[in-house]
Amino acid sequence: DNTPYFAAYATADTTISDATDTTIIFGTEDFDSDSAFSSTTFTVPAGMGGYYFLSVTVQVYGGATDGLRDAVVYINGGSGGTTVLTRATLGFQSNREETLTLHCNGVFNLAAADLINSTVNIDNVGGTSSYLGGSHRRTMISGFRIIS
Repeated sequence: DNTPYFAAYATADTTISDATDTTIIFGTEDFDSDSAFSSTTFTVPAGMGGYYFLSVTVQVYGGATDGLRDAVVYINGGSGGTTVLTRATLGFQSNREETLTLHCNGVFNLAAADLINSTVNIDNVGGTSSYLGGSHRRTMISGFRIIS
């Protein structure tokens, strides 16, 4: 089997500071085969290094009257969980879009004890910035080890 594997999602809409990297909180786990995921971080278990498929989806919101300018989501990893592994960017340059969905995924060679998390940065045209949550899984993370 492809263990470890995990999936979690943000349980509620979360307002964040504009144009600031913010760690996403995934408050509900769908599954976590090795109890290696916390609300923000997956830790590669001992003896489980190798290639992993990781995926993050984030739906961002710019407010009812203020549009989004740009949004970026990152998958971070490494020994401190701070190395950007990949990112996805959408930009509308003041076209008054209210909601954007970003998808970020890939295959990464991870070592035991590497930390995986995801951050989002939303640049708004004014008003508040949020990533959306809830049981519809508008913001979610998942991953599994690829067995060769």
